[in-house]
Amino acid sequence: MRTKLLKKYRKHFTLFLILSLNLCINFTPKGISIGMKQTYAQAAEGTWQTGISWLDDLLFRFNYTPGTYFNNGNGDWGYCIDCAYHVNLNETIIYGTNMSNSPVDLSMSDLWHSIPTSSQPEWNYWDYTSGVWSGVVVTPSPTPISRTINYASGINSATVSSTTVSILQEIMQCAGITSLTITSTTRDPESQASAMYDNCENLGVENQYNLYANAGDQVIEVYFEGSINHLTRDQIIANMVSKIYEVGPTNVSKHCADPTVLNVIDISPSSISNQGAFENCVNSNYGVSRFISPPDDPVYHLEIPQ
Repeated sequence: MRTKLLKKYRKHFTLFLILSLNLCINFTPKGISIGMKQTYAQAAEGTWQTGISWLDDLLFRFNYTPGTYFNNGNGDWGYCIDCAYHVNLNETIIYGTNMSNSPVDLSMSDLWHSIPTSSQPEWNYWDYTSGVWSGVVVTPSPTPISRTINYASGINSATVSSTTVSILQEIMQCAGITSLTITSTTRDPESQASAMYDNCENLGVENQYNLYANAGDQVIEVYFEGSINHLTRDQIIANMVSKIYEVGPTNVSKHCADPTVLNVIDISPSSISNQGAFENCVNSNYGVSRFISPPDDPVYHLEIPQ
């Protein structure tokens, strides 16, 4: 699709680059990232069209994931899902100085990748709400908002890669949250059996059957048989471990995957201040290949290829 897109609109891209030199196209693992200076051109009937609107029109039929980062005035970047609709601009920053509500041409003044440092209310960004672009005054802070990734007691944080940390930071930034707590990372068969035992005890066997595929169901069956035969916790877990090795650890849970290939983490829902925004931002992040959330799972389960 991307190859066809580039070929089909090669002349458009080239013409736009030659005329304005305001457009930067970058092919990333997440898709096409397009950056540009915020410019305006007069359209028909006295209206004004932004450079982003031009891209919107160009890529409309390809239904690219919408979203643009804007300076939010707190030394950080806010994520506007409706901005640049249908265009994947997850790595793009657009803002300007000394802007007014009237369209202005910033092509000679500000590069799209610069970051404001002034603490004075001179920075403005353009906000797209209900089909209308409007200039909004903000006051940037010289101190960026800190974002903290916590780990529950006993959790192996060493298997969480810098790639995963970066993606989590993106998600936190998108959702406007400052901290979260990881409750589980990579597991060996023993820790996987222990986690499954606890979930069967706390959530019920039926809940766990609904969560796992056939291999996991076989492990849950071992729990069920052990419990009705009044085996001890240690005995049941030992039998579950044997079954996990028998059917294959990664067939039971991706938590048992090689962390250099796939990072799998669980995040405590209670550690997320805005769960709705968090879920939306996880679902829109290209770095997350699979996401399971309550009530299907008691935690937020994220799978992140490396």
